[in-house]
Amino acid sequence: MAVTYPDPRILPVSQLLMSCLCENVLLNPKPPQQCGFRIGATGDPLAGFEEDECCGGLAFVRFNRAYPSFNVPNQNPTAISCALTWAAEFEMGIWRCVPIGTAAAPPSQAEWDQAHVDQMNDWATLRATLCCFLDQREQRSVSVSEMAPKGDPEGGCFGISMTLQADIYGRFTG
Repeated sequence: MAVTYPDPRILPVSQLLMSCLCENVLLNPKPPQQCGFRIGATGDPLAGFEEDECCGGLAFVRFNRAYPSFNVPNQNPTAISCALTWAAEFEMGIWRCVPIGTAAAPPSQAEWDQAHVDQMNDWATLRATLCCFLDQREQRSVSVSEMAPKGDPEGGCFGISMTLQADIYGRFTG
């Protein structure tokens, strides 16, 4: 079998998900400054001595895994062949800085309340992104396995993410 580049299966699906996310973050009352792909096991934001991706807000899509599947999100228990259909799992999310307070006092309750409002608005952005993705894919096989908070206030960043599985065959095959 000849290999086709760029990837004709996972790449177009991930690009569509990213397009929907970047479109929907612009509607968020506090849009993240960055929207893009992340790679690796977590999608965690990075920080340097002068800049922190978290504090400006980071919306991301991360490819998590692919697996043989005739029925998303289920993995096929059958032997592998090149004719199998596949599913891909993606995580999308939004990171923000937590309120930090001062050296003398922790953040105020009003700051924590605002962080909660920001997180719920980010959750609404992820739901809108999912609906955009479903509409663009003509309601084809997509499953959401989790929506969960990310991070720890002690670490300085908090976020919310959604993990979804999507078929990567049909009109996206090469």
